[in-house]
Amino acid sequence: PSKPSNPERKKVAKYRAKFDPRVTAKYEIKALIGRGSFSRVFRVEHRSTRQPYAIKMIETRYRAGRE
Repeated sequence: PSKPSNPERKKVAKYRAKFDPRVTAKYEIKALIGRGSFSRVFRVEHRSTRQPYAIKMIETRYRAGRE
């Protein structure tokens, strides 16, 4: 029998493709842990040290230019 789908896993997969490859090369995206109007926060793990971190992804439509 097939395993039931995990909704959290689907959310992570949806956003994983939006991360810069330099980020996904160093960090494994583990879970979406928070969201707001302008950003999402993910629990990640450094691939070589296994140290946990959080990364905030700001939606591109809300990023302002440097002034």
